[in-house]
Amino acid sequence: MTARSGDVFRAPKRDRFGDPVDEDGNPVSLVDKDGLTFMGTLTDIVMGGLSAARSRSRGETVDTSGMIGCRVDLEPRLQFGDRIVIDGVKYEVASVPEWGYGHSFSGSQFFNRYWVDVKARG
Repeated sequence: MTARSGDVFRAPKRDRFGDPVDEDGNPVSLVDKDGLTFMGTLTDIVMGGLSAARSRSRGETVDTSGMIGCRVDLEPRLQFGDRIVIDGVKYEVASVPEWGYGHSFSGSQFFNRYWVDVKARG
């Protein structure tokens, strides 16, 4: 298993339609490394089982989805709606982080990674 790295992008703000915008309401690109949305680069990413499934709503296309694991001690921490580019493929984070929190009573950290669902985006 090879660990990978990925560039993380997050919308500074969203308009009433959910589109990414800057503080003044102007549209921004979510994958512009020189723009407002670049959050940083995550390293040591583990790619879980990615699979392709046909999407009937869009004709003869497929969606690639799966999970990625990121170390809990590295920033930026992925959030729902983020974009991450790994090996040139753009993914959208489609879930909140799972399994990356300490025990509610002791605070002990049992897992060194949190996991998020991702979907490949064009």
